[in-house]
Amino acid sequence: MDGLEVIIEALPDLRIGRYSPERYKYFNIPQLEYVCEIANYLLPVIHPEDDYCDSYSPAPAIFANRYLDSMLTIEERYERAIAIDECPYNDYTSYEQAQQHVRLLDRSFENRYLNNRDLQNTIEAFGLDVSKFWYFLVFIKDYIEDLGTNAPVIEMSAFEDCEKYFEALRTTETVILKNAQRKIYETKNDDTIALIWCAMNYYIKSYNKLVEDNPADMKDRLEKMGWNLALKNASCQRVRYDELYNLDISHKKWKFANILLYFLKDRKATIIKHGHEFISKDKMTFISRLIYTIEYDSARYNEEFKENGEKNRMLSNLLRRYSKEEFPPVTGRLYKPC
Repeated sequence: MDGLEVIIEALPDLRIGRYSPERYKYFNIPQLEYVCEIANYLLPVIHPEDDYCDSYSPAPAIFANRYLDSMLTIEERYERAIAIDECPYNDYTSYEQAQQHVRLLDRSFENRYLNNRDLQNTIEAFGLDVSKFWYFLVFIKDYIEDLGTNAPVIEMSAFEDCEKYFEALRTTETVILKNAQRKIYETKNDDTIALIWCAMNYYIKSYNKLVEDNPADMKDRLEKMGWNLALKNASCQRVRYDELYNLDISHKKWKFANILLYFLKDRKATIIKHGHEFISKDKMTFISRLIYTIEYDSARYNEEFKENGEKNRMLSNLLRRYSKEEFPPVTGRLYKPC
């Protein structure tokens, strides 16, 4: 890639809102090809039968509108919001005040992306389009920042909670009940704990059998057993807005790396030559350089080798550290499945 004359192809403005019935048209924009490819993995359509949903992930439409808004003044954003019927305010002053609390999409790392010769060479080696990959990269960072900035916390559903509790009863020696901060009951009686386990086992097996048989009067049978109220929201996860969460930078790098590994899993780099330049085909080095590019870490992540000639394994060590952990239970405010 001689001279690094790299140009990002502009994103067209379809003037179609994030949740418009015509949002599927964003899937036809060539520049968003990689965004659309990853969209259903990150933001799937969970209830396509709902009137306000279709089979297309809302992610490309959300991202495209946010990207276009990021290039406008606040006055221009207000006019555009009115034009696409996405302005909930009757006057500009109210809109301006609300915008003070809105996190704008970050594309400030464009020059770092375009001017990194090593990175651009590897992008070429993987056969990726520079413009499409730019929008993909900005989207992934915006998605992670949505998860990681004052994000609501997802609580386990009752079914998930019961499953963990049921498994824990197999090996527990003590059951403790609390009221607020005060312990109100404790038992270490093996027979009592075994009875609790047996009761839950009967409950789970009876419910699974009922679901498997799927009788016409299942609702009536659940009511007779007294399970209808307990099961009404048992499979639903609750989102709590009173406990907001901010991801630390390590979690952001972890999430970013896992998304990129998924995106690159079926892609392989080919050998290309630019004079005597060494062009890396290593995926972990590629992802490390992207972490540096989006400003999640310093230039140390941009180097494939350390000063002593050893392989730079900072990202590999990070992923190994988190390999047995679960990602924090957070959800986005903007990028939400429908």
